[in-house]
Amino acid sequence: ADDARVAAVRVYGKAQAAVEETLAAKTAADAALARAKEEENQGGGECLDEPGLTTVVTGFPSKVTAGTATTFSVRVTNGTDKDMEKVLTY
Repeated sequence: ADDARVAAVRVYGKAQAAVEETLAAKTAADAALARAKEEENQGGGECLDEPGLTTVVTGFPSKVTAGTATTFSVRVTNGTDKDMEKVLTY
């Protein structure tokens, strides 16, 4: 019975740590989103939506566990008749 309790406490501790890591990642993502929105609102004419660009994401799993890495691809196709100096994705 003691072994089961010890195992349960360990699992619970790992779950708590995962929640804390996930919350920290969400907080960082929220801050990054807020910065991106602020940059977008500042204008300056540098960033414009370009309807001629299309994107396709492949290999992205339906679930990503906090603290793990995954590999996926993003392909951007330029369907316009102009060259792009750089493309920012967000």
